[in-house]
Amino acid sequence: MTTHVVHLLKHLMPAGTEKKLYHLIRAFGDADTRHTVITFGSNKTLAGDFERLPNTDLIMLGTSDSTSIKGIAKGAKALLPVACKLGRIDIAHAWNEDMFPMLLPLHAVSRIKGNVMSVDGSYIFKPYNETALAYKALTTVMRNFAAVTNTAVVTLSPDMKDGLMSHGYKERLIKVIMNGVDVDHFSPMAGASESLKEELGIPEGSHIIGMASRHTPGAIGCDKDIPTFIRAAAVLERKFPALFAKTHFVICGNDTDKGDLRELAASLGIGDRVHILGPRNDMVRQYSAWDVSNMCSVREPFGLVAAESMACKTPMVVTNVDLLPHIVGNTGIVVPVRAPDARAEAWAKLLTMPDHQKQVLGDLARNRTCTHFDNARMSREFADVYEDLLGRAPKQPALVKAAMPTGYNHL
Repeated sequence: MTTHVVHLLKHLMPAGTEKKLYHLIRAFGDADTRHTVITFGSNKTLAGDFERLPNTDLIMLGTSDSTSIKGIAKGAKALLPVACKLGRIDIAHAWNEDMFPMLLPLHAVSRIKGNVMSVDGSYIFKPYNETALAYKALTTVMRNFAAVTNTAVVTLSPDMKDGLMSHGYKERLIKVIMNGVDVDHFSPMAGASESLKEELGIPEGSHIIGMASRHTPGAIGCDKDIPTFIRAAAVLERKFPALFAKTHFVICGNDTDKGDLRELAASLGIGDRVHILGPRNDMVRQYSAWDVSNMCSVREPFGLVAAESMACKTPMVVTNVDLLPHIVGNTGIVVPVRAPDARAEAWAKLLTMPDHQKQVLGDLARNRTCTHFDNARMSREFADVYEDLLGRAPKQPALVKAAMPTGYNHL
């Protein structure tokens, strides 16, 4: 019998969670599993990619990107008639913390055998008593829901598992599954450097240092810190002027093209060397064209960009936070958070390596990703979670009533 998995996704912008789900469904690639992807946000960048996946239906509700109570209620109202038409649901998988409440209306009209709640936000590192009241209320509802239903809570690292337990989730429910990348898709692309240089007007023989990230100014707990990347470029000009003279810098990702990053580069006198591209769907080409890839994150639950870049044989310079040093291992350089001088020095070290050392480093990077962070491994582990839930699926209680807290005096 075909297993039907319904995936609840906030939006379809090309961010880490969305790309992970896309490659996970690709890895399943068999007729024994049917996927229905339901999205709520207005961003539809990856819609065409999901629509081309085998055994997959895409339903875009387009209700709101809002995570307010009003936004949740609007999303639930739009979901109910869709859920009534979906037929049998074996697994309901909420891929964003914002999507956890959508499991409740789904259960109200469907008999679901098992649930998966994926947690990959850095907020989980924050002490529970310092979180907002609305977050505490939602956490109370959802951890009660997880306790009375056949549910697995999946997160990215042992540290995040500890964070979930400190927020009240039961240890027996939590599974750690590190992210993976499709190493067949993310592999070195011939001619990428030449074509990107031609597109951007970068002279042949130049180096390209890149960063792929959404822009998160003012974010607490998920700051990607692109400004440090730009400031490091200015440091390279000051400390290594000959190297800077033949180096260009590329930034791509959601909201990077809003204007403030260009203003920062211009204020530092390097605006002509910093190319801000906004969202891109050609990341294999980007990674393959770059001489060095970067993550400047202040917190980073996993670091999918690092594994993707490494699979394309591009060395990384990353911050010394969370799993990033483990992902990179001995194939790149780790620097402190918000340290443009250290980052510029790391770039200089990598760019001035002899060519044969660069080749060895690139080979090591790809081999490390293929060995430890491949999509096939991740898909097997998710399949095991689904199979485990189906193997112990009980009759479901009155879920909404059972999951609701009796009061908030303990928050």
